[in-house]
Amino acid sequence: MVKATTLLHYLIQSLPLHALPLLAHKFSLLTLLCKNLQEILRHPAKKTFQAIRIELNRELEVLTDSIDRMIDRLKPGGRLCIITFHSLEDRIVKVKFRNNENPCTCPPNFPACVCGKVSKGKVITRKPILPGEEELETNPRSQSAKLRIFERS
Repeated sequence: MVKATTLLHYLIQSLPLHALPLLAHKFSLLTLLCKNLQEILRHPAKKTFQAIRIELNRELEVLTDSIDRMIDRLKPGGRLCIITFHSLEDRIVKVKFRNNENPCTCPPNFPACVCGKVSKGKVITRKPILPGEEELETNPRSQSAKLRIFERS
């Protein structure tokens, strides 16, 4: 795959000095081109095989079943950090962390909790931690990674 920096280098070299004002316009077109190239160059079966792998390995079931057990094994102050790589995993982790933070099943209009369920801890990351620019440059596969943290109380 052609890197955007390489394309930009050739673009700048091809422009005469008096044409530099066109650079901003060409750069925006180049950015769109690179994004479209990435989408075009992806193999069409990639998501299909990912879905098959997830289903055959029961990855989502295993994740769903194991989060509560992992939280239960934490000592007070211990943290569970989970990195997810696609939206299905991230949704499961987010919901499980939220349910362990606030397990109450009482209707919201009740004046006080009567279900007796107690919080196991708190979610440290309200929004997931995403990879920084430096990480993305050295490890492009980290682009879809999201880190969520739960702390046992």
